[in-house]
Formats: sequence, structure tokens, C-alpha cells
Amino acid sequence: MGAVTRACGVLLWALASTSAQGMDFTHGGSKEACRDPDACKAWIEGAGDITEDTPAALARYLEANPYSPRILRLNSPGGSLTAGLELGVMLRKAGFDTEAQLCASACLYAFLGGEKRTIVGIEPQLGIHRFYREEAAAMPDVAAYTGRDLDSTQRAMAGLLLYTLAMGVDPGLIVLSADAGPEEMRWLDLKEAVDLKVIFEPNRWKPWEIEGGETGRPVSAVSSTQDGTKVMQLSCMSGVRVLRLFDTEQDPRWFEQCRVGTFNGTHQILGLPVTTANALSRDVPGGGAMVAFILPPGRIDPNQTSIFERMDDYPMSCIDLNGTYAGTSARLQAMASLIDATCR
Repeated sequence: MGAVTRACGVLLWALASTSAQGMDFTHGGSKEACRDPDACKAWIEGAGDITEDTPAALARYLEANPYSPRILRLNSPGGSLTAGLELGVMLRKAGFDTEAQLCASACLYAFLGGEKRTIVGIEPQLGIHRFYREEAAAMPDVAAYTGRDLDSTQRAMAGLLLYTLAMGVDPGLIVLSADAGPEEMRWLDLKEAVDLKVIFEPNRWKPWEIEGGETGRPVSAVSSTQDGTKVMQLSCMSGVRVLRLFDTEQDPRWFEQCRVGTFNGTHQILGLPVTTANALSRDVPGGGAMVAFILPPGRIDPNQTSIFERMDDYPMSCIDLNGTYAGTSARLQAMASLIDATCR
């Protein structure tokens, strides 16, 4: 975490809050503990401007409420940039997840501190803009900049880039921040937020894309999780469609037992029945495992992307209760049609 701390250290400029009301931290969601996290989800609500006292205020809240869930839901228009970065570092060190409904300016940098980062509520908004000195924004035409000012500006930009990289976020986010001035806001759309890993759910599947086709490489439709550890690949091999699932973190023995462990002798893959004889598993060089399914003739159902999740098909030891292998249907139908065309 040293890189993140250094990133904060070189940021010499701050977004000053125009409100005296700092961020309040309160309990949100279910007040009673239960075993179903979806039914009884709880979080810490962080609402208001981020001030220089905000990181210390969260520390005080956690000290007074030591059993609080490690989820911070942010609802803030922004505030102090240095405090936002300090808060983000604090959240990452403590293993927090972050959620956001309205989170802009300095709040967005704090939001990046979450290990898992999601949006909630109706019409959530994530916004960013260029950092600035409050006095410079008030008098933008006054020629009052020194060489030291230019030096600190470069250090601040380097610090922001270092911070985003340390948080696992695409530094292209900093480029987008240049689209909006001090009194403007660059609101991120969902695709931008996911592609830049501002929104980050390790097991969130990205939309299907076409890969290959150049220099004799076979064409494949591919979808992967945001953290890149899992990949689904639909391709045509010798005139037959094959769906392969790669997981760099999976024990090969688990894939093998699930490959042969059906109750009815088939796997339902993209809505098509695949017999155990037409499925295979193996180790992946470098770690992890792969399981492949040779699909029979028939129309692919793009809404049936789950593997090892059907309660009536698999023994309990093979059911993917967490939905890890429930891929996305986004763009799958169009991509599958292209694969079908290559198989004719």
C-alpha cells in the first residue's frame, strides 16, 4: 500500500469544500443480523461533503461501532481532494467495499478505495472533473502562477495517476477528468465506469466480444470477469461449436468431478444438452483449470449462461451457489450468430 500513500503525499492541491457540513456516518440497511446477506444487507452510510476531518470521523465511527459491516455507501458531491484520497487509502487498507448513489469529484477518488465497487439506487451518478485551487478558480484570468505552481501541478497529476493505478483503476479516468472544468462535471456512463474499473466487481462478467480471425487465428466469442481470472470462450473447432470455461483460480479436480457428476447424464450449456462424453477438463499451464463442452446442433439460448448452477442437475458438491460461472448474456446472441456462420 506504499504506492497509494506516496500518491497522497505528492498531491499539493485540494478541492476545497464550499459547505461547512462534513460527512456524517450512520448505520444503513438491516439492523438485525441474519444469514442471508441479500435479505439482511447492512452498510455504513456516508453522506455529505468530504472535509479534512472526514477520514478521522470514519475512524471515530468505527471505534465506536467495531462490528459495523465493511461496506461504505457514499452519497457526496465531493469536497477536499486530499481528504478523499486519504479516505480511499484508509478504506483499501481496512478491506472495505464501496457503494455509491451520488459520488462526484473528491468522492469518486474515495470510492476507488473499495475492493469491490458498485452503484446503488435509482439513477446513480459518478462524476469527475479537473482538480483546482479554489483561489485560482475564483480568478481564472489572473496571471499569478509561478514555476513552483507548475511543478506542483505536475506532481499532483502524477500523484493521481499513481493513486488510480494502485487502486487497480484504468488511468484513463484521469484523462476523462480533463473534460470538465472546476464548475462542470464529467458524468461517467455505465460502460465507461465498468471499462475503466471504476465500478469493479471481481466476478462481474463483461459483454461478449469477438476475438481472432487474423492470420489464420480461429474466431472466438469471449467474455471474461472484470478481474480477468475467469474466461468463457465460444468457438468453432473442426465444424463443431465448443464452449470453454477457464478459471486461473480453480482446482482442476473440482472441474473434473463436476464434469462427470451430473444426475441425468447431461450438462445444460447455453440451453443445449451436452453429455458427459462430450465434456472434458484439464489443467491450465501456469495454474487453474479449464472445462470444455462440445455443443450439439441446435439454437443457442443466450439467457442460459450458467454452468454448474442448476440445483436439479448437479450434486451438491458441484453446485456453484455463488453464481461465479453465471456469465453475462450481453451481446452473446449476436456473437454466437457470428460463430455459427464460421461453422457452416
